[in-house]
Amino acid sequence: LVMHPSGPFFSLTEKEYSEALKTYPNLNDDCDINYEKNSASAAIALDGDNYFNNQSILNQLKRLFQLLPFKKEYKSHNFLCLVDNSRTHTAAEIHLNDFGMRPGARCPVDKIGYIDENNKKQTIECYDDDGYSKGLLAIANELNVFVPSKCKLNDLKLLLSQHATFKSVRKLEKLMVEYNIKIIFTPKYHCETNPIEGYWCHSKQYIRKHADQSFQKLTTLMPEAKANFIQKQIHLKLFRRFWRTIKAYDQGKDYLEVLRMFLSGLYDDQIISHLLLWLIVSITRLFDDVDPPKNNSDDIVCFCGFNYRKSKQRWLSHLHDQHEHYFNQMLNEQRENRAGERILEQQIKLVADDEHDKHDES
Repeated sequence: LVMHPSGPFFSLTEKEYSEALKTYPNLNDDCDINYEKNSASAAIALDGDNYFNNQSILNQLKRLFQLLPFKKEYKSHNFLCLVDNSRTHTAAEIHLNDFGMRPGARCPVDKIGYIDENNKKQTIECYDDDGYSKGLLAIANELNVFVPSKCKLNDLKLLLSQHATFKSVRKLEKLMVEYNIKIIFTPKYHCETNPIEGYWCHSKQYIRKHADQSFQKLTTLMPEAKANFIQKQIHLKLFRRFWRTIKAYDQGKDYLEVLRMFLSGLYDDQIISHLLLWLIVSITRLFDDVDPPKNNSDDIVCFCGFNYRKSKQRWLSHLHDQHEHYFNQMLNEQRENRAGERILEQQIKLVADDEHDKHDES
């Protein structure tokens, strides 16, 4: 999802893609991910035990970084990627716990690449010429890290953890340095800071509305949902919401004030958790039959909140009509249960009285 007039989704023309292939022939290599034509958008391959793990996400973003410079409209542009802060995107490449202290000890990698204080890529070998692992003590000496005498393994790990070599550098951060792309990891539980979350909401809403509970229908609805997203120009509303949010936070507004801004004063309570915003988004899905305006809407959340306020009574009436039979059946069952309980209580009382009478007679 790109914030550019050529969007909302990124792809290259045939001519642009052929130019990219000259530089990166690997773009046409077979893999488990089905990429859309001349694009980095993808769906995972069906069959098998496939899923988007850390490596597949990195491969997809690497493909994106390779394709971006060949877009004619993007010439002389700088690139900034907003990525949600999931573990799949933020996994560290190496951990100190995977290394031993002495020569010949455990070592998970042949060499370590890291970014120094000058933002340049450096490499240090982890094995000597004889094929033995150097160990953390020798690596610390090569990195000019002062190690006190009789230093224990845990203390050595603490010392090295402050060095750029062993800092929890995300794999994606190394990739962005390689391709000169800037990446910002958005905060967790803040869908308002990443417009792509709005696309997922729209896509799921569309699929739920038109699904017939069959897998074949699901595979056809996914591209239909994307086409519907473009047709209704939902991305424009998401981008407006994004910039309003960024501006609000930049002005010093807190999360509560941002919520009120989106919900038009409907939200006046204390913040309990960030999940409340997801609850509001979930509530808006109840109004699938209401199409958002194409020109004068501020953003999706504000619009849906407004319609929830005006249509609350209509929705409750519709809900009652649809489930009146169920409610009546449930009430009847409750009445029957209560009646059954009263009968049982009377029977127990009669038995108890009978036993009491027999005891008196004896």
